[in-house]
Amino acid sequence: MLLIHFSRIQDGYSCIKVCGSEDATCLGNHTKEILYQFRALPSTTFVRYPIEVSRIRTHMDTPFSVDYSLDTVGLRHFIIEQDRNIGKELSSLALQRPKQSFNTNLLRIVKLAKPIAGPATERIRVNIHTKSRTGVILAYNVAIIEVYVSRYYF
Repeated sequence: MLLIHFSRIQDGYSCIKVCGSEDATCLGNHTKEILYQFRALPSTTFVRYPIEVSRIRTHMDTPFSVDYSLDTVGLRHFIIEQDRNIGKELSSLALQRPKQSFNTNLLRIVKLAKPIAGPATERIRVNIHTKSRTGVILAYNVAIIEVYVSRYYF
């Protein structure tokens, strides 16, 4: 039997799958969590430094390899970076590839990197694959971030 636990998070909610110990269909699906977040941004004509939009952390007890990738909609205006206190920064070239950030650090920051004009709504999807040291997928999580862009420049 599939159970879904909903929990409120800041500016959104999280749906976490819980499977019964003998439910092979549920256990065979690697999706563990779907995270929904909602953000609001002003219109921008330029971005001098990337602007933080959201922080995403994978919850695992040990440091497995985690692959964060943005969908094509997200890649138009956004990037994913490591937290400045965890490991080394990712190069901007690595951020443009579909599999942009594969390593063992679990916290990433979604940032606005290119100007965006409103009014508009951007729904970006961050695919998160948690893998064993041998590359076997252990969990799949999705972060869906709905970004509302104001028509106003602040």
